[in-house]
Amino acid sequence: MSLKRLVEISKKPDKKEMWRSFKICMLGIAAVGGIAYIIQLIVSLIQLAV
Repeated sequence: MSLKRLVEISKKPDKKEMWRSFKICMLGIAAVGGIAYIIQLIVSLIQLAV
């Protein structure tokens, strides 16, 4: 597929689609942050026990 054709068929996302993408990105960032926090908490507890 050529770049020209790709530009012709692409469209600007509407507000609803942009909001959905934003929510999905924020959910992913929150999930990664939450997992990192839990891992850090577990490591801290292990170090206190040793």
